[in-house]
Amino acid sequence: MSALGSSSVAHDERRRWLVAACVGLGLFASALDTTVNVALPTIAGAFDADVSTIQWIIIAFVTTSTGLSVSMGSAGDRFGLWRLYRLGLLTYALAMLLIGFAPNLQVLVAFRVLQGIGAAAVMSVGPALVALAFAPAERGRALGVAGGTQAIGGVIAGFGGGVLIDAFGWPSIFLGRLPFIAAALLLTVAVLRGAPAEARAGTTTDLARGRFDVGGAAALFVAVACLLVGLNLARSLGAASAPVIALLAGAALVAGVFIRIERHAEWPVLDLALFGLRVFSAAFLTLALSWIGVFTIWFILPFFVADVLGHGASALGLLLGLLGLCTAIAAPLGGWAADRLRPEWLVTAAATAVAVALLWISTLGGGASLVAVALPLALAGAAQGTLRAAARTLVFNSVPGSGLGSASGALNLGMSMGVVLSVALFSALFSVREDVHTARLLASGLSEAAAEAPAFVEAFRETFRAAALVALAGAASSLFAWRPRLAVAEAPPGAH
Repeated sequence: MSALGSSSVAHDERRRWLVAACVGLGLFASALDTTVNVALPTIAGAFDADVSTIQWIIIAFVTTSTGLSVSMGSAGDRFGLWRLYRLGLLTYALAMLLIGFAPNLQVLVAFRVLQGIGAAAVMSVGPALVALAFAPAERGRALGVAGGTQAIGGVIAGFGGGVLIDAFGWPSIFLGRLPFIAAALLLTVAVLRGAPAEARAGTTTDLARGRFDVGGAAALFVAVACLLVGLNLARSLGAASAPVIALLAGAALVAGVFIRIERHAEWPVLDLALFGLRVFSAAFLTLALSWIGVFTIWFILPFFVADVLGHGASALGLLLGLLGLCTAIAAPLGGWAADRLRPEWLVTAAATAVAVALLWISTLGGGASLVAVALPLALAGAAQGTLRAAARTLVFNSVPGSGLGSASGALNLGMSMGVVLSVALFSALFSVREDVHTARLLASGLSEAAAEAPAFVEAFRETFRAAALVALAGAASSLFAWRPRLAVAEAPPGAH
């Protein structure tokens, strides 16, 4: 190879990894949003808001980012992945600035909607950009690095969020993200400088082909919004309340309208043919079911550690930090392995490990040590990081380049819906089983105080066993992605 050829190859390699770094920074900044949960009491105090009102800070963001995830991916395929990614970063940055100076809670919630729009673009389009930049044989490692960076953001948010709030106030957790977003935007300039027009757009699609599916995007957003708001209200109003029934029925009705629209759209926001691909359907279902199971850790385990084991916030922070750290370490390793092994095998192994970790947690009792809790959490974190990297690699190597954004958005939708359904289903199951065990123990002659801890432990164990079964169903779903090894044509990277 000539010196000129070697220089060109090195330049292309450098540009590809700049793409991964750029996407990783965007995902990192998005992952820092977990600090908002830590800040809720402080924000509530600042605006004199009660719990039922302050929760809209979370609902507004999650509903918007989830409802638009597929649409943003499809828009990236239609108008250019880089265009959407940069627009997403700019929107996110503007939202951070406006939230940091919000004069009241209503304005803050409105700007959280704006933040959700930006986050949907960054989270959906980012992984597709990495897939476009790297050949199939290298995608796993690059996707793993980007996913690991995202997990590191969650770890830093868990450890540093409280410190930042105590030192500088709640606006700092929003304004503090601006330097990372600015760095990501500067990297986009470095990546695209001197690149061909097609690479600068980040698309191989003929933009004259069909109109964007506005009706489908709107229907999907309304369906997801009705479902998420309905599930959230069910926790406070009850599942049988009229508003909840109306919202859930509306979600089902609008979902039917969405499917009808997609079947006739020139450029569907979600190409239903994707679900005709066995690999995509299996990966989507595996991620969704695994996320339903594993997210139980985040909203039930903290109460077990605090109320049953008697440990404080520092111990809990270390445990959840360990979970995130193992995810961050495993993601690039899992991506590297996905490039060298058959990714569907890795998806099955990682999904099975998620189920094993949840079943392991279900064996914990009131006398468990912190080490006994930490071990299954480490396994769960490592399995989660490996699963996400391997599943994305599997899907991106199986769909055409013109559909990378839609596929990425759909996978994000599956994981986000998994989180929401996890909270709705397992919080209800835990509450019901705790009441059953409390009644049984009271009937046996125990006092209410004496029955509280054992009733909690029994409900805790049953809930995690149920979560393990759901995750195991996800592992079983992944078997449908197994197929005879075929030669995979390495598509030319799109960011060269």
